[in-house]
Amino acid sequence: MWKNKFLGLIVFACIIGVSCNRSKPVKEVQEVNRVDSIQMAGKQFDILKYKIKKEQHQKDSLELHFERIVLEPMHESEYKLRIDLKTKPGKIQFYKDYYVIFSIYPNDDELQLVSPERKKYGFESFSAKFELTQNNELRVKREIRTNIEQARAITISIMEYKNNQKSLVLILQNVPLLQRV
Repeated sequence: MWKNKFLGLIVFACIIGVSCNRSKPVKEVQEVNRVDSIQMAGKQFDILKYKIKKEQHQKDSLELHFERIVLEPMHESEYKLRIDLKTKPGKIQFYKDYYVIFSIYPNDDELQLVSPERKKYGFESFSAKFELTQNNELRVKREIRTNIEQARAITISIMEYKNNQKSLVLILQNVPLLQRV
């Protein structure tokens, strides 16, 4: 009888141990360094270093690899966005079948900075077409106008024109956009 109780206790301990190991630790949010963002005023900066995840929603014809995502402050609350991409030479012909949506999600305390027509959604988004450079490389260029100083998240979605579905989403977190001179 004591063997059955002992065996039950061991099974119970194993179940508890396995369930504890399977739970994932909560990822801490990185602290924002406002000093870094102040020093960036007037300079180009690559925000690709803030990437936390790349999600493939459906297979696409481009098989894109992000090289750089550059934001260049132009004037107060105005930026030039440039996304440099790589793909296999045989895949580049499909670039006209896709477009990009660049979305900026503010921190909760900056929600009032979202443009009035986007307040109900809680984020700002901008669409852009792919361009082919002289070197046969893919690029996206667009001017961005936003009052958001600190992006809680930025998503870059690759969308297909034909069915308006996402094929790829790149997620960036805690991107400083603050401009002070």
